[in-house]
Amino acid sequence: QHFDLASTTITNIPMKEEQHANTSANYDVELLHHKEAHVDFLKSGDNHMGGSSKEGTFKETITLKWCTPRTNSVELHYCTGAYRISPVDVNSRPSSCLTNFLLNGRSVLLEQPRKSGSK
Repeated sequence: QHFDLASTTITNIPMKEEQHANTSANYDVELLHHKEAHVDFLKSGDNHMGGSSKEGTFKETITLKWCTPRTNSVELHYCTGAYRISPVDVNSRPSSCLTNFLLNGRSVLLEQPRKSGSK
């Protein structure tokens, strides 16, 4: 509130397990950013507010689901806004993996989770 921050949680990020290299697990990473990102998102009409109940995190977070793109096509590079982000738990392994993934220039596609009951 004091710094005009908002929260977005990226869910279902696949990561290989350190002990079991042939298996992977899905993780969630909560990100902080300027609240204007949510304003732009809500203006677009695509809103999925989910209540995050984790201790020490924001009461409301927009939840987006990780989706690995099948291509690095130029169409993925169009955007409506750009905002600086910071993981809430900067020292966690999932946050570190996500940060390194992005810093290595990899493409990420985020989508809204399907509302329960829809197919």
